[in-house]
Amino acid sequence: MVRTQLYLPESLYKLAKKEAKNRKIAFAGVVRISLKNFLCDKPASKKKMTLEEKYPFIGMFKGGKHDSNNEAIDEFLLDEYER
Repeated sequence: MVRTQLYLPESLYKLAKKEAKNRKIAFAGVVRISLKNFLCDKPASKKKMTLEEKYPFIGMFKGGKHDSNNEAIDEFLLDEYER
């Protein structure tokens, strides 16, 4: 392990301390877990994400006859996905 020092905004520090207390682990453990989750567990940058991975909310809502133009929304999302 490497020992390091970092500066955190007060709000982030308090949030991490609270999480450490709730989980009954050390503050450093929260920092290590958070960094691992952020840096190691993200999808590979070369792998193209599926629509469901990029937009996990797709399919969660049902529309009705008085809703906005759903086809236009689908086209917008597809355009965003293909960028």
